[in-house]
Amino acid sequence: MSKMDNPYPPRRAQQTEPLPSLDASGEFTAAPQAAAPPRRRSLSRLGMPFAAALAGGVVALGGAAVTGNLGGDEVPVPGTNAPANLPSAESSGPLTEAITPPTTADDEGEGPETAADVGTDALSVSEIVRRTAPGVVKVEVPGVGLGSGFLVDETGHILTNQHVVDGAQLAEVEFDDGSTREARILGTDPTVDLAVLKVTEIPDSASPVDLGQSARVIVGAPVIALGSPFGLERTATAGIVSAVKRRITSPNRQLIPNVIQTDAAINSGNSGGPLFNRRAEVIGMNSQIASGAGGGNIGIGFAVPIDTLKPIADAIIRTGEPEHAYVGITGTPLTSDTADQLGLGDLRGVIVVEVDGDSGAAAAGLVPTELAGEGENERVTKEGDIIVAADGVPVSDFDELIQAISAKAVGDDITLTVRRGDDERQVTVTLGDRPDDVG
Repeated sequence: MSKMDNPYPPRRAQQTEPLPSLDASGEFTAAPQAAAPPRRRSLSRLGMPFAAALAGGVVALGGAAVTGNLGGDEVPVPGTNAPANLPSAESSGPLTEAITPPTTADDEGEGPETAADVGTDALSVSEIVRRTAPGVVKVEVPGVGLGSGFLVDETGHILTNQHVVDGAQLAEVEFDDGSTREARILGTDPTVDLAVLKVTEIPDSASPVDLGQSARVIVGAPVIALGSPFGLERTATAGIVSAVKRRITSPNRQLIPNVIQTDAAINSGNSGGPLFNRRAEVIGMNSQIASGAGGGNIGIGFAVPIDTLKPIADAIIRTGEPEHAYVGITGTPLTSDTADQLGLGDLRGVIVVEVDGDSGAAAAGLVPTELAGEGENERVTKEGDIIVAADGVPVSDFDELIQAISAKAVGDDITLTVRRGDDERQVTVTLGDRPDDVG
């Protein structure tokens, strides 16, 4: 079998917006717009895992008419108001200490990356490939998956997608110099489609990649994908960040939020490989694509943010098991109608609706708001807390709060700015490990 005859079908991604579909002539036509669902309250359990889409032996996400997962069965497209519960807080450990802590409102360069930031210290594509190729590998498990991965330290730890190594204990890793190593699979986390591999020794020519930050990524920023599409190792493609705050479905059908969308060409075999910014830093792991009938790239790929993966990878390296930071609340967005009712004007945030009695949120004294009714008839019957910022950065919806939480590890603290009536205060929540019965 030639390298082009890839026996492993790509994973198709989940889409929250309609994609074009192929008509009988083979031309793309606009997908019909679905009727808007009735407005309703959407709760989010902060601390629960989100589902992500996989990209099998190759990176592929559901597209054009999202057609299925690695096994070929159809996967429902998640709605925009799916449960919101990911890890959170500042992280500690070998990977998290390797990058700059998340930006807060008090830091220089507050907020998202700007157009000027994108050009700061920007490298050419060829220079990025030269610097990073020694840390990018091809990962293969015969009969299971063919994908990519990246070396994160000198001791031989490699990150890739869980769906690439699904169920296996060993994988074969090929480095940039062509040498191969047997890698042991230390642990996996299907909720974010992550696997951590370990080789006993790396080649002299190999060097770890640098991990960046995904929280400040902006639409339009240039990016480079590096990996082994269809087994063609050392393949580089370039593009831009097409969108942020996308959601995809994981191998165990959880939602993965804040996913980066890119038009850099990603195909089967790119799964698990790095998505670099123009400073040669990893900002995400290529995991899925939206594709047409042929299963190839149509310019819609998805990468799981590195801020989400870092603390979980650290936990696997340290203990062999993933950990998910858990706040312990259920919430709903503060809508304009509710803000008007409460006399809060343009204030936005996340209304605390339930508090887990055994959680860090309960220990910090967060108080739930009681809501009655649905949609436009929804009313506050007892006023409680509204989270308006996390670590000094304003949050206006679930995804922004999740993004702040997902960069943290179990045991870390997160500072929440909370509004209750006319009173605004800051509370420190120590993040626990998500209970097994929270899914």
